[in-house]
Amino acid sequence: MSETSQVEPKILSYEPASFKLDHMPVLVIGSGLGEESINCLAPACAPEGVNHKEFYYECQSPCYHFVVTKYGHMDVLNNNALNLVTKCICKNGKCRDIMRRCTAGITVAFLKAYTEEEAGYLNHILSKPEIAPGELDPVESRQGMKSLGKFCQRTNF
Repeated sequence: MSETSQVEPKILSYEPASFKLDHMPVLVIGSGLGEESINCLAPACAPEGVNHKEFYYECQSPCYHFVVTKYGHMDVLNNNALNLVTKCICKNGKCRDIMRRCTAGITVAFLKAYTEEEAGYLNHILSKPEIAPGELDPVESRQGMKSLGKFCQRTNF
């Protein structure tokens, strides 16, 4: 699987910083197991070329990319989600709670940075990713801090 795995609408151009989002802050959280197939009958849920790596590559700054390494694409779903979907289609980690806590913590830190202009939590995760409940790798950013509040006022959100 590769770039040909892109589904409609095909938004990936495979060009750096090509998403025309007027430099709106972007957070991309990926799963380390998303590129792995669960068996020979099921393709990977987030194959190389159409996953978090490419979305991050195509974002303009400021943008952030975190990958929770030992978890899968569906591990953010609730425990009561259909096991057919979460266990049989995509490769998954051992404890969904860790993936959800990582995702929630990173998201809150990102939103605090851009809605409340309080970047301390986000910067702390960037500088010490080992504080997260699960392993994060890579942890990367292309910065140019812009307040999301100012962005929203300018674009009438």
